[in-house]
Parts: sequence; C-alpha cells; structure tokens
Amino acid sequence: MTLAFRNHIDVTLSVAAQMIVGVTIEPRSRPPLGRLFAGKPAETLLAALPRLFSLCAIAHQVALLSALEAARGHQAPPLTRHRRITAVIMERFAELLRGVLVSRLACDRSALAQLQFLLQAVASLQVSAGAGNARQSRSATLSQIKMALAALGLGSVAEPVVRGTPLASIMDAARRAEADGGWKQMPAEHGVLSAADDDTVVARLIDPQAAFAEAPELAGRVPETGVWARQVSRHRHSSAGAVERLLAKLAELAELLCWIEAGEAEDEAADQDVVASYAL
Repeated sequence: MTLAFRNHIDVTLSVAAQMIVGVTIEPRSRPPLGRLFAGKPAETLLAALPRLFSLCAIAHQVALLSALEAARGHQAPPLTRHRRITAVIMERFAELLRGVLVSRLACDRSALAQLQFLLQAVASLQVSAGAGNARQSRSATLSQIKMALAALGLGSVAEPVVRGTPLASIMDAARRAEADGGWKQMPAEHGVLSAADDDTVVARLIDPQAAFAEAPELAGRVPETGVWARQVSRHRHSSAGAVERLLAKLAELAELLCWIEAGEAEDEAADQDVVASYAL
C-alpha cells in the first residue's frame, strides 16, 4: 500500500511587538483511510496500524481490538486483557524513557553508556513480555533496568529524583531555564479530558463539517492529555510549568516501574484505567 500525501506540518506564527500573539497549525494531509478500508473486515486494519502510527502503535492496536469487542458485545478473557494492559504499559514506559532521557543525556558521556544499556534492557523486556518467556529471565532483565535507572537518579514516586545524579542535573537545568525567563506558567485549572467528555468527542469526530482533528476543542475548552494530565488527575499538581511537567514524567516512570515489577499477577495488579472500552 503506497500513499501519496504531504508529510509535513505547517506552523504559522503571528507576531506583534516581538511577541507571539497567534499560532496556526496545519497538519499534514491524512491518507483516505475510510476509502482504503471501507467494506473490509475490521481486523484488516490491525496490521496496518503500526504503519499509520509510528508512535504508540501497540496502544492503537489494543484500542482497536477493545473497541471492536465492545461494539460486538464481547468481553476479552482476563488473561487476554492482562496481556494487553502489560503491552500498553511496557510501550508507555519505553516511549517515556526515550522522550525524557535520550535528548537530555545524549551529550553526557558519563551517562550515555548507562542510557544505552537501559534502552537495550527495556527493549529486551518488551520482547520477553510479548513472547511469554520464562519469569526468571524477565526478573533478571527487570533487575538490570532498576539498577540502571537508580544509577541515573530515578527515585520513588514521592521523590522521583535522587540528588547528585544525572537526572538531578537535568532538573537543575530545567529550573534555571524556567527562572531565567523562559516559560510562562499556565493555569493548572485549564482542564483534563475525562470519560464524561466521550459523547461530545465522538459527536465532533463523526461530524463531517467539524475540523475537530485539526483543532480539537470542546465548547471552548481545550482539555490537556498526556503525562502531566494523568498526574494532575491523580495527585493534583499546583503548577503546569516546565519543571512540574518534567517531574510528572519522572514520577510516572517510577509508577510504571512499580507496576511492571508487581504486574506479574493477572488481576489486582492491573491498572484498570489503562484499557477501558464500552459501547456508546
């Protein structure tokens, strides 16, 4: 399947008195997915998802499977559900590690070898989880990951950064950048997306006249999604600045590591909010 469509995003900034006063974002043109898959079994889309979404492909696959089951009135067996949750958690953990650490530690020679070892171990853990390998091998790989993260400075959920470590240096740099005038604080009350918004989101998505995918908003609200939004819903942070957002990512890494370590059980250990689906 070869698709010809624009592969870039246009960002237009409006400037007045050397200040940005407006931003217009034109996303890349999307391929005609409806025409490509119309009339075919829904499962055929499953194999195409990793090619359509370069990030979080596993999460998209799990979302599709869960939506199909909900629409058909089926319910996945507990073991299948647990495996899907594990796959999503592992993908979230790996993507968050890369996003937080790679760009920030790439120039730190003392930490680079540790970072490379860490990413290789995480990739190995993902493969072993998907293949259902022996618990002993998984446990050894997990121990390596915990040691590598501890060396980089990842602490507990309550205190995610250990002083005198590479992560502490990253946090110090973020604080200096924020204090030097960099980032404008955003109000923490600007809202996060919840299940209560589902009906409105679906209605906007299926409305052919609405440009919801390009500029999503809900009656003037622009709820935030992602790591910081998840942390706000759990712990009610008081700030939305750059430092607070970085701390939220590190806290989520610590939370995910705890889940992975305890996630061998197939029932109570699973975070019920990771995968949720229902018929509208």
